[in-house]
Amino acid sequence: MCVAKIYHFVKTYDNPRKHADEILKLSKRKSKKNFLFSDIILRTIKMNPEEVHFPKDQKERFAKRISYNVKDVTDAISGLAKESPAYLKPWEVREVNRELVGAGIFNNIRGKKTIKQVTPQAFPRLRKGQPYEKSKREGYHSAYKITEDLAVLNKIISNPKARELIHKRLKGFEAVKEFFIFKGLAVMYALGRGDERMFQLATIGSQAILDSNADAQLALRKTGLDDQQIQHSTWEPIRSYLLSLSEENLEQLVKEMVEYLLENPIDDSYLLLAICRE
Repeated sequence: MCVAKIYHFVKTYDNPRKHADEILKLSKRKSKKNFLFSDIILRTIKMNPEEVHFPKDQKERFAKRISYNVKDVTDAISGLAKESPAYLKPWEVREVNRELVGAGIFNNIRGKKTIKQVTPQAFPRLRKGQPYEKSKREGYHSAYKITEDLAVLNKIISNPKARELIHKRLKGFEAVKEFFIFKGLAVMYALGRGDERMFQLATIGSQAILDSNADAQLALRKTGLDDQQIQHSTWEPIRSYLLSLSEENLEQLVKEMVEYLLENPIDDSYLLLAICRE
């Protein structure tokens, strides 16, 4: 089924430059909301089916991550990031979760009584002297959990042997290789043509892959780079290098990267997720 989707994709989309336009739009329009959406999507394969996600907590966790990992365009935006409740508005988080529900990633649990049935620890009793604001939820009581389908996928790809077997089968299909070359070229074009917000999007995506990924951390450590944090400052030299390459050399670079990563995946669970989500 995944291979059929990939085959349809590579036959339908034949211009990676146009696909790069879609990536650039993701970084430019309502960028904060799209950054949150991208961050959650990339972290879904690590989510436990029992986890319950409240919008307020999502907003604050993401704001802390982006203020730590990303150098924002202006000091004013950077200041907002440090004031985590102000960085993302409640309606922005609701829209992201609504899109994730529509995409079949999350189920929405509504109402305090229903949420308490699913996860009694969601509303702990306040300790004496603890301010009410610390436990207050924004707006109507609403929470999110990953869907059963995603939970099944996560269970499968959490098994290294099952993941390795599926990976070996998938990488034998030429369409899979074509898919990643196409995606790789689109990302390279987007990085070459993008601005600061494109670098932010790339940083968020890279950091999501790096977190809790021992192989990726080891790979960075071997190069002498920070193995816990993606350095935002590295994107500008990368962009300059990409712009210096001819069309033929850029395509050859992407092909070599794809061939290497298919044989030596840093995290093959992301390969399976990328394929199955298309």
